[in-house]
Amino acid sequence: MQRLYLPLVIILIASWTWRPLTGREDFWSHIAVGRWIWEHQSAPFETLWIWSAPSQSWIAHSWLSQLFLFAQMQAGGAHLVLLVTIILVALPFVWFWKLWARQATINALAPVFFALALLCAGSRFQPRPELFSYFFLSLLLLFLIEWPRHAGPIKSLVVIAIFALWANFHGGVALGIAIFSLTIVAELCQQKFAPPAWKLAALGCACILAVNLNPYGFAYWKTLTQVGGAMFKMIDEWKPPLAEPALPISHVALILVIAIIATLAWSRNPQRRWAQLLWLFFGCALFLTARRNLWPCILISVAVCSANAQGLGSLAWAKASLKTRLVAQTLAVAWLFFWILLAFSPEAISTGNTLPALRATASVLPRGVADAVLKERLPDPIFNDYLRSGYFQWRFYGERKLYIDLQNVYPPSLLENYFAIIARTDKGRKEFDRLKINTVIFGSYREKDRIAPLARYLDSQSKIWMPIYHGKDGAIWVRRSAMKKSWPKNKTQQRARR
Repeated sequence: MQRLYLPLVIILIASWTWRPLTGREDFWSHIAVGRWIWEHQSAPFETLWIWSAPSQSWIAHSWLSQLFLFAQMQAGGAHLVLLVTIILVALPFVWFWKLWARQATINALAPVFFALALLCAGSRFQPRPELFSYFFLSLLLLFLIEWPRHAGPIKSLVVIAIFALWANFHGGVALGIAIFSLTIVAELCQQKFAPPAWKLAALGCACILAVNLNPYGFAYWKTLTQVGGAMFKMIDEWKPPLAEPALPISHVALILVIAIIATLAWSRNPQRRWAQLLWLFFGCALFLTARRNLWPCILISVAVCSANAQGLGSLAWAKASLKTRLVAQTLAVAWLFFWILLAFSPEAISTGNTLPALRATASVLPRGVADAVLKERLPDPIFNDYLRSGYFQWRFYGERKLYIDLQNVYPPSLLENYFAIIARTDKGRKEFDRLKINTVIFGSYREKDRIAPLARYLDSQSKIWMPIYHGKDGAIWVRRSAMKKSWPKNKTQQRARR
């Protein structure tokens, strides 16, 4: 029965990761930039495709992952994108599972621990640049766990190459630098400044230098100054986990429990290394600072727990009778089956006139909205839904510029104005009128969503605003006075006007 554990863990990862794309994901924004990079044979140095702010200097730290995501989309569409996402998510957990198996006997605790870790981090399993960042983080953790027993010049060169690639795939390379730095400090202290620790310090310096091998050179480091600034404080995923809109307290508690279990395993290992305890503290601090960091917190906890699995194996309750172990194994397998069924998205299955098939895009993907904008040539300026801006940028191909996008490379006041406009505050009403917006495009929304107040206002002002499109995937409104200047010949618009 133990042989079922790892395959079921992988199936759970696949079940949790295969989420049909809805248009809310910033994946679309990244592949739009990737397409621009491919066509211009250069990384961008200025912002693209918004009209509401002048062009800003831009360090596109994820340029290589954007190009890679675009290549996947071109080669196999959204199905290939989700498949590669599953592989990149699964590999680190498979590696850490193998590490656990080398350190101790796999018992029923392992699949339960891994399943809990996956359930906590699952919301971040998306095709976006951070996916590559945590893939590289896992490789770094494995190297540092095995160091210095299996360290050699070839592996050292590989680690340097990882940092050079990491810097071009995602700005999360700063996380790798922090982990490496903590390890150097801990090893110098624990080994009392022995030569191997100094070699590790020299390797760390080489890795930091490798970060500068990017299209922006030393200017790349400017991206780190943006984190924690005024812009990031307004973005939900950069808020602390208990700030509004808060994560469920049970979810936060479970993530910390996983870190506590890893700490317990570490404490019971006679050969424990101080660096790994610092990793745990650092991972928890990252998560408590910004909820988006729950994935690295989980990865660090799984890595430390796997590296010290013998500590958990030595617990008295783990040395049970054969009958008790069999019952525990059965419950663990049932647990995994339960979460596999629960994690799978019903919308992932397409049922039509043909046999059931996996869907990679959701029915609420705003295809109809984008089609209407491109077909009807609606008047500028366009005010758009922030969360679906990436999909609109992908579809518009630079032909139509948006008010705001997910790149967040513009003055913080622009995001403040956006929130004020959609909430219909006094400030927002004045700003909306000042901008002289002629077209509003939204993705699907519900009454409790942030954009609902503005949508209700537009629906109530039928003498001023004309609904061009209302569908399951979103809505479009156009200012009537702007449409009079170019009376529509299109039958769809004529019917809407009548």
